Amino acid sequence: MTVPREILAGGIMVVAICAAIGVAIPMTAFAQSMNAAGNPCAGSGSTVDTVACFAKAYEEEDHRLNQLYARIQKVLVADEKAALVKAERLWVQYRDATCDAERTLYGSGTGGYPTKVACLAAEARARHDSLLRSYGWVLEKRG
Repeated sequence: MTVPREILAGGIMVVAICAAIGVAIPMTAFAQSMNAAGNPCAGSGSTVDTVACFAKAYEEEDHRLNQLYARIQKVLVADEKAALVKAERLWVQYRDATCDAERTLYGSGTGGYPTKVACLAAEARARHDSLLRSYGWVLEKRG
């Protein structure tokens, strides 16, 4: 059986369009923290080097987050501060569960720990941005 030329050409066109869409969607949209775009530790080398790099990145992001959190707490009134503390405690639970789940993807393999530390850094960075988005105007107005 031969396929008519116009059907074959249409099928090739569909495949070409699907391939173009696949290339256009950045794969990092599906990547985990360790492989995400902008990863400060890409190409670090050995597992030990990667862990050290992500540990440093997490330390820096956590410090930056804690500085912002302290600045925000200074300008809040009591009920606002209580709401922030409650949200922060829940966020820590979310962060830990998320990063533990991401680590679990590696089972007992050597990629698990660097993945968890990379996740902690990414979540601290995301929380910083979230707090700034929510409370930035309060800092400008009251700070």
